[in-house]
Amino acid sequence: MTMSFRSDEKSPELATAPTTPQLAAPATQQALTRDQIELIKRTIAKGASDDELQLFIAQCNRTGLDPFARQIYAIRRREFDQESNSWVEKMSVQISIDGARLIAQRSGEYMGQLGPFWCGPDGVWKDVWLAKEPPAAAKVGVLRRGFAEPLWAVARFDAYAARKKNGDLTRMWEQMPDVMIAKCAESLAIRRAFPQELSGLYTAEEMAQADNQPAPRRDVPRLSPAKAQGLAEKLAAAGVDHAEEFASDVLGRRVEDLTELTTGEALRVFEAAQRAAEEVVDVESKPAADDGQFAPEPPEDLFQDEKPAGKRARTLTGPEAQRLPAKLAAAGLPRDEHHDFASAVLGGVAVTTLTQLTVPEAVEVNATADRLARGEVEWRGGELVLPPGEEAA
Repeated sequence: MTMSFRSDEKSPELATAPTTPQLAAPATQQALTRDQIELIKRTIAKGASDDELQLFIAQCNRTGLDPFARQIYAIRRREFDQESNSWVEKMSVQISIDGARLIAQRSGEYMGQLGPFWCGPDGVWKDVWLAKEPPAAAKVGVLRRGFAEPLWAVARFDAYAARKKNGDLTRMWEQMPDVMIAKCAESLAIRRAFPQELSGLYTAEEMAQADNQPAPRRDVPRLSPAKAQGLAEKLAAAGVDHAEEFASDVLGRRVEDLTELTTGEALRVFEAAQRAAEEVVDVESKPAADDGQFAPEPPEDLFQDEKPAGKRARTLTGPEAQRLPAKLAAAGLPRDEHHDFASAVLGGVAVTTLTQLTVPEAVEVNATADRLARGEVEWRGGELVLPPGEEAA
């Protein structure tokens, strides 16, 4: 069915031609008067503006679904807007499960489906659900011509169940939980099998959860600028030159500014700095004397013990990673080249943070830094230069 409408004789006609003619019903051009438009707004598309009504008619023409047969709906739904932290009302187009089945059938490639099947928390699938409690999930497989396997979709009950403000299930989801979640799984499966025809179209059962009241958003307090400055001063007193980088290593995520930290994270960073200050190795800024001997072993207390036998080598902790730059700086390496140097030592492994290094890798980097300090190797323009004998080997 192809529809158009006009508000009066002076207004230009608003028409939408079907973009998928093979899905549309026989074309019968139909000009709607203002009274008819208002009737549709009061019944099929309640509260819709002329623009919203035109959008709705365009979807009817694209899919070939009949709004008078309740195959497609114009729904005004309250959606929770995260930015304003409030509810707003928007019109959305939804289809019925019968509408989805009809679209699949009209494609000429729909070969039926498998299921539905249901399972409980144990994950055992059953072809009928007889328990009093709702199923944990449902799954349906759709068969499409030209596909070697069914296209399966699984819908979890907790993800789709519609609930009242007090958290109880709505009437239909309480009375027929197996039927409702099976419809969601079927809709998912049909959309997977026919993405072109059903792109952006969801059934009422799938969208019922959109009206659920979200959990109140809890804003976790962050450090104020004054507290962040205080933390930076304490870290500096503990010997930490780059507070944000140190915090990144301790927390395992990128920290651009100390005001991003929660109180708990700030405490973790401060305690790590205190431990680092107690354990840090006193490294002279001048290269060691060249006695012609190569001692590959680093200071014994630079890193903690190696991994237990039979287990994967552990990576460096934040305080351990903070001590390694001191050794690299003592060898004459600029701070912005530390990661590149470690990468070169390890044969090109991408190093983005020192906490990703395992203890054996850190020992190797530390030993090469000692050799650099003694002049046994060179660092030229981001390239590690080994003695000729080692290069040949």
